[in-house]
Amino acid sequence: MKLFTSFPTVVFTFLLAVCLIWWLLSLLISGLDIDADTDTDADGLSDSLGFGTMPLPLAITLLAFGGWVTTAVLQRLIAPGDFVLGTVAAVLVLLAACVGGLLLLRLLAKPMGKLFAIESAPSLARAVGSVCKVRTVGVSERFGDAEVITGPVRGSIISVRAADGRFSRGDMCLVIAYDDATNSFVIDEIDELVRPD
Repeated sequence: MKLFTSFPTVVFTFLLAVCLIWWLLSLLISGLDIDADTDTDADGLSDSLGFGTMPLPLAITLLAFGGWVTTAVLQRLIAPGDFVLGTVAAVLVLLAACVGGLLLLRLLAKPMGKLFAIESAPSLARAVGSVCKVRTVGVSERFGDAEVITGPVRGSIISVRAADGRFSRGDMCLVIAYDDATNSFVIDEIDELVRPD
């Protein structure tokens, strides 16, 4: 216990304790979505060390754990009896621990960063050119819904418009345009040769 509470290991013991409290509070207050991320691209030193590829609390936890292990091991191996020599050794161990923590962070940044990659969903406007199936009883110039069954937004429910009486529930249609004014899609008949099964 004395090893973990003496300088320089105590610096990383404290940092790990703060990280542990952070994670416990995150579990207790998991309903709140407080996000301090920015939309800017992380470049330079922070990105190459791994701070830009994963959430900051996780990066700090890995840095603290790597430093804590390094200080504990080096302090156990280097135990000078002289106060001045001990202080110099402790500062050198602290610097080595920072390097050890950064190395652990950099080593785990790429594989763990893949877990936190954000992929944007395709825009509904990309439904133009897709085939859809009418879901409502009929489609008019003011009302109608359809499910997109092909293309990048397959499975999406969209508002569709067409001339009155042309389409009814279950009809297959082709999405031909998007109308910004009504926030809906214009549909037309689909050729039998390109109709999906």
